[in-house]
Amino acid sequence: MPDNTEFQRSDETAQAPQDSLSVRAQWYRDETERVVRDIGEHPQYELKRAINLSSLHQRIDFIKDIQSIATSQIDAEKFLAVGADEARAIRRSDGSHTA
Repeated sequence: MPDNTEFQRSDETAQAPQDSLSVRAQWYRDETERVVRDIGEHPQYELKRAINLSSLHQRIDFIKDIQSIATSQIDAEKFLAVGADEARAIRRSDGSHTA
């Protein structure tokens, strides 16, 4: 991230920089990976190892996850991190893992 990109961090939240889309996207990726690696489950981060939408029941469960995030009482941004789990591991789209 460029040095001129500023963001503020409080005890539980961080705010994305107000730069270009690519800088913000990288910031979100880095911040999500940091939370998964260092913190794990967090009120702002719902972690899902994978999402399978092949059955109606699985699609309904996914919609319930989205609804719970959207209607939570947390004022800060909330995230659904697909490819991350409670073991604090991240599975990237290329198949690589982080620990």
